[in-house]
Amino acid sequence: CVRPDIPYMGTGRRTESPTKYIFECDEDYELVGDKEVLCRSDGTWTPSSSTCQKRTHCGELPTVANGFVRTNFTTINSTAWLECNEGYRPLSNHPIHCLPTGSWTSLSLRCEIIKCDQNPVIPHGKGELLSGYLYGSKLRITCDEGYEAVESWPRECHENGTWGYLDICT
Repeated sequence: CVRPDIPYMGTGRRTESPTKYIFECDEDYELVGDKEVLCRSDGTWTPSSSTCQKRTHCGELPTVANGFVRTNFTTINSTAWLECNEGYRPLSNHPIHCLPTGSWTSLSLRCEIIKCDQNPVIPHGKGELLSGYLYGSKLRITCDEGYEAVESWPRECHENGTWGYLDICT
């Protein structure tokens, strides 16, 4: 076989036994068709056509434990954001981007569980954890002798990792 047509914006590498060419595309391009062609006994290559096309998308979004990546598009230069399930928050608030190489920027996409202080400082009082210190947990406040609580309901661990306003003993 004579040398096969090498895809525009690509390269071809010849191997032996059986005679075979392997195609690769330049950066920012993707192969459409077969990566390998074989020389047939009649002197032709099979399959006969592969091309390199400019990448236009990044494909599947990365998967994240306890969250997901949200975007409207997966095309080159589009942006995506990490959203975490209830009770979790992003370790980083940086968006990820679809690069011209057809891949997403490789930031560490992680959702961490929301935790509040296990020993919160309560002016003129103390706190008792009723159900742990994770998001949604309750904290009961008891005021020191001579002080009264302005509010009586328990505090809850909020999505920002705080118990909210704790200076309720006056």
